[in-house]
Amino acid sequence: MNSVELMALTAFCGGLAALGFYCFYRGFSRLRSVEDTAASRIASAAQGYAELCGEAFKLEEVRELFAHAGVSCLWYRSLGEDNLEANASGTQQPFGIRDESGYAVVLPYRAQVESVHRHRWKDDSGRAYAEDRIYAGDRLYIVGEFTSSEPGFDLEKAVADKLLQWREDPAGLLERFDTDHDGRIDAQEDWKMRMQALQQAQAEEDAAITQYRAVNLIKSPADGRAFVISTRPRRSLNQRLLAWELVGIVAFLAGIVGAGYFGALLLSHPLI
Repeated sequence: MNSVELMALTAFCGGLAALGFYCFYRGFSRLRSVEDTAASRIASAAQGYAELCGEAFKLEEVRELFAHAGVSCLWYRSLGEDNLEANASGTQQPFGIRDESGYAVVLPYRAQVESVHRHRWKDDSGRAYAEDRIYAGDRLYIVGEFTSSEPGFDLEKAVADKLLQWREDPAGLLERFDTDHDGRIDAQEDWKMRMQALQQAQAEEDAAITQYRAVNLIKSPADGRAFVISTRPRRSLNQRLLAWELVGIVAFLAGIVGAGYFGALLLSHPLI
């Protein structure tokens, strides 16, 4: 082999080692994230990184999604010779996951999706295509960042707004709070007015909390940890992630050995 061929082989092996390290790191980091996170019921899941198991369902407020040939689904990812990169990340439309305790909204942006449903077909020219899909009713396993919205009620602002509203009607204010009928609001009457505004605002806050419907979300973690949506059982997912580790290790070692071997040959090879 000449110097150019040896350089090409050394570069190829170096690239193989880099790719192997990436595959190993990807599989290792995701497997650790999955194994180190305990499953939670949706209603009692702690805020932060969480693991949910439940049934996929369509959210009422979200339009219906259709995959190839008009098949209704909750999520799909198109793969093919012409559009492998265009839609490889999949659709971003939210859907739901529910268990016996409650439900959460799934935001699939930036998720690693593992689906058991792959639909294949060929067009008139013989080009092959495929779609990974998630259907309503699928059993889901999700690891990601879980958050729940909290009722927003500003008690101080509500009290201030009530006092402002009452003071905009001086005649009504005196009729309501001027108990000694001297034509002014003294310190004691002002204190009673403020206490009544506080009581009414607190009653409104209690009513708002009673009627409030919390929204649970599970999405991509901001710290870069794995966000996995899978229709496979957890054991199957762990096996696939472990396979990434093993493939990565083999590719990394083969690349290192190959780069070292061909690099040594290149160094001993005449430059001319």
